[in-house]
Amino acid sequence: MNDQNTLQECLFTLDRLIKAQGEEETLLGIEALILQALLFRRREEWDSAVSSLARALGTAQSEGIIQPFADELPEIEELLSRTLPRIKNPMFIRAILECGSSPDEAGLGSEGNLLLVEPLSAREIEILGLINDGLTNQAAADKLFIALSTVKKHLNNIYGKLAAKSRTDALRRARELGLLQ
Repeated sequence: MNDQNTLQECLFTLDRLIKAQGEEETLLGIEALILQALLFRRREEWDSAVSSLARALGTAQSEGIIQPFADELPEIEELLSRTLPRIKNPMFIRAILECGSSPDEAGLGSEGNLLLVEPLSAREIEILGLINDGLTNQAAADKLFIALSTVKKHLNNIYGKLAAKSRTDALRRARELGLLQ
């Protein structure tokens, strides 16, 4: 039997187990969904993998169950980042990371950005870095070859995403999240 057939049989068995759990997805159901996500990932069926992990996270979050994810952290780290937009409370990912390993070991890059409801764009992070370096809005606009109004628009977006009321507050919050040095 080849590897693809074995994977297909495992997926079929897990699917039956998950359906048997019904509305009462317990720890076993969550673990089955995580395994299903990992099998889909191995087959490079990313949408299915993300769907399975999102379902597991949703159930686990409502029940406060973290350990199955922490146990599989090295294997699910990429899926966690891909699944993040689908979960209601991104702080749940932080709890998983803290339980499983340090954020640097988890390999999710800028973990702080992942924990935001809406992550900062690359341009917003770039502008935040220039502001952190002490540049005025006009100087940042000149350096990036964009209009002053564009910098201001990005700053307003940054304030909203970071729940900040001022430049100083935004910079402080960004440092807390590890977005700035």
